Order: sequence, then C-alpha cells, then structure tokens
Amino acid sequence: MAADAARTAADFLALFGVGPDDPVTFQCFDDSSKKRRHLARVIHATLASCADQLAALNAMGAGVFWTCQRATG
Repeated sequence: MAADAARTAADFLALFGVGPDDPVTFQCFDDSSKKRRHLARVIHATLASCADQLAALNAMGAGVFWTCQRATG
C-alpha cells in the first residue's frame, strides 16, 4: 500500500479510537454484478499487518469495509 494511502487509512481509523496495535475486522467482497467470490474474505488484523493485502484486493475490484464495533474476528 502506498505510504499516503496507509497514513490516510490509519488517520481515519484513529478517529474511531483504533490505535496502530489494535486489530480490526475488515471484510472484502466484489459488490459488482460479476460477484467474483475469490475476492471475498474476512481479515482480522492490525492495519499495518494487512494493508498490502487490502490494497491488492481493492486494486482487483474488491470493496474494503471495516467493522466499527468490537468483533471477535
């Protein structure tokens, strides 16, 4: 993930009280009419540890969403 995009994502999560060492539940999927299932996954990790994976999925057309309340993964 580009440094600017990673910083922007981290700043956004910080607005909700998510720190750099806090795990987050991200959900990725193709929301287009193609419904490419290989893009669907749930990732429970810190942003730093999965930023490149999220960026790659997004580049392939996956929407990247996050859970704003506590979750168990």
